Amino acid sequence: MPDYAVPVLPSADLERTAKFYRYFGFEPVPGDDERWLRLRREDVEIDFTLSSVDYTQPEHLTCGHICVIRVADVDSWYAIFANTRMNWRAIWPSLTKPRDDLWGGLKAFCLTDRDANLIWCVESPR
Repeated sequence: MPDYAVPVLPSADLERTAKFYRYFGFEPVPGDDERWLRLRREDVEIDFTLSSVDYTQPEHLTCGHICVIRVADVDSWYAIFANTRMNWRAIWPSLTKPRDDLWGGLKAFCLTDRDANLIWCVESPR
């Protein structure tokens, strides 16, 4: 297996986070730590750790957390998120349409989850 990095993002409620991402095909990876959640969809893994930050308060905005997922086909990943009954909002959870005028001309879209984590899906250069 090649070397790789796994982003670790905060979550105020790991059970809620698991339910949110399961909606898009991410499944929990069994583990023993109740303060840690590993989610996987095919070869993509995102980890979450329990956070005491209150995301309903304005000061949470100073805690910017970003994850970039490099994918072969941005449109198919966008469809995973867009073709659901998720109640996407203007703030969060939110989902943008794919664009190719960002990331140096690479097609990309982003979503923000319920803990204000920004997830970018960026098409890998060919």
